[in-house]
Amino acid sequence: MTATAAFFFCLCLVFPPAAEAGLYTASDQVVLLSEQNVGSVLVNSSVAMVVEFYASWCGHCMVFSPTYKKLARDTKEWKPAVNIAAIDCAAEDNKQICRDYEITGYPTIKFFHAYSKADSSGVTYRGFSHDVRELRHRIIDSLESHGEPWPPACPPLEPTSEAEINNFFETNTVQHLALIFEDKKSYIGRE
Repeated sequence: MTATAAFFFCLCLVFPPAAEAGLYTASDQVVLLSEQNVGSVLVNSSVAMVVEFYASWCGHCMVFSPTYKKLARDTKEWKPAVNIAAIDCAAEDNKQICRDYEITGYPTIKFFHAYSKADSSGVTYRGFSHDVRELRHRIIDSLESHGEPWPPACPPLEPTSEAEINNFFETNTVQHLALIFEDKKSYIGRE
């Protein structure tokens, strides 16, 4: 290897190409936000969004990124109703966006209801867990607090009444129906 090639190789290790500089890629099932798309993705979208605001140099963010990737893979079937997204606040083009969304530390996770307005800064998840199951429950809790209009792809999350069950059998010809009986604090049916 020539001295020039060795020098270039070392530079690539220290300063990765821009596409690889962030903690996430599109293959991670995470929507990558930037100055170009943040408005169209977060404002007036029919999908609720969970967004991690991170800095690619942040040690806490690096430690949290495998958990966030797992959350994105674990909730990919929720995509018509909820998307998992991230934005690198260390990228020069994104710094103003992170200031606009009042980001003061990393990582910060915010929930944006479907049909959020341009002036919405989202709901900050304080003291969030590194446990995917607990993060899933936090997302469900956020969805349940959603007002009108409800995200069109999100099914109702409240329990079914006896009248609804009776009506179902009166208006359908199915022979079987699975019902889940669970404690009010359980997330099984809602998940």
